[in-house]
Amino acid sequence: MKIAIAGAGAMGCRFGSMLYESGQSVTLVDNWREHVEEIRNNGLRVIHEGGTSAFPLQATTDPATVGVADLVIIFTKAMHTKTVIVNTLPIIGPHTQVLTLQNGLGNVEAITAHVPRERVIAGVTNFGTELVAPGVIRALGSGETSMMRVDGQITEEFLLICDRLNKSGLHVKIEPDVMKIIWKKVAFNAVYNPLAALTRLKTLDIGRYEKFDRLAYGIIDEVVAVAKAENVDIDREDIYTSVQSVLTPEMSGEHLTSMLQDVLAKRETEIAFLNGAIADKAAQYGIAVPYNTLLSHLIRMLETTYSKQVEVLR
Repeated sequence: MKIAIAGAGAMGCRFGSMLYESGQSVTLVDNWREHVEEIRNNGLRVIHEGGTSAFPLQATTDPATVGVADLVIIFTKAMHTKTVIVNTLPIIGPHTQVLTLQNGLGNVEAITAHVPRERVIAGVTNFGTELVAPGVIRALGSGETSMMRVDGQITEEFLLICDRLNKSGLHVKIEPDVMKIIWKKVAFNAVYNPLAALTRLKTLDIGRYEKFDRLAYGIIDEVVAVAKAENVDIDREDIYTSVQSVLTPEMSGEHLTSMLQDVLAKRETEIAFLNGAIADKAAQYGIAVPYNTLLSHLIRMLETTYSKQVEVLR
């Protein structure tokens, strides 16, 4: 299967390496030239428990050089989805399937504005991965991937994609209600991403805070209320169980969340598509969401003042 991955960050690279290792034809597409050149010259290097492996993946900054793919996986940050899907159109033919495993709300809508719904697959994944340097990632623990076609149909093409991902060790589970799994992941990320970015802690250490359950439930309950207003039924205990499930080293407990990685690198975060999106939607419905509103403001304050932050004592 010819696969193009748009967004060769930590997760895009991890999926790319695993799919390549299982025998798929994989091309990474990203506008970070230094990263792409490093992969071209030295392969994608993956640090894991057994050492470091190098994978000679194809990588490019120009989607027009890739050719039409069977599957395009979108892993870009949510704030770049609209631009990336337009730039990726040369890779998307009349039979190409497009899979988004991105964080946040609004990605499906951005993609289906350019690709028919019957060829769009949406889902979530919880593999822990860190981008260490250009051309280098660190793979942490295992994980699973849940997904479904946006139109709710299970076709031969969809099952073939699930099979290829499963053979790559990506542990695919078909979930009938695609919006439900997206909202569950939003709730999960609404807990860990801003807390990690603000405290600079790994997920395992966040979970060790004595009042973590109270804080997590406060955030989760607000997301559940907004999801209900959007006619999406998600369960608070189910979400809290998933939050607890990663609090071990083997299931990404040592992971630095994507938002923490962004803050450490002084980059824009996805807060507007996570807690910020919850706060915005809540305002439309007249729902009070103090936890998510505060976290959204704090992260926005943080990411807009990088150059002014105090790093050392005078």
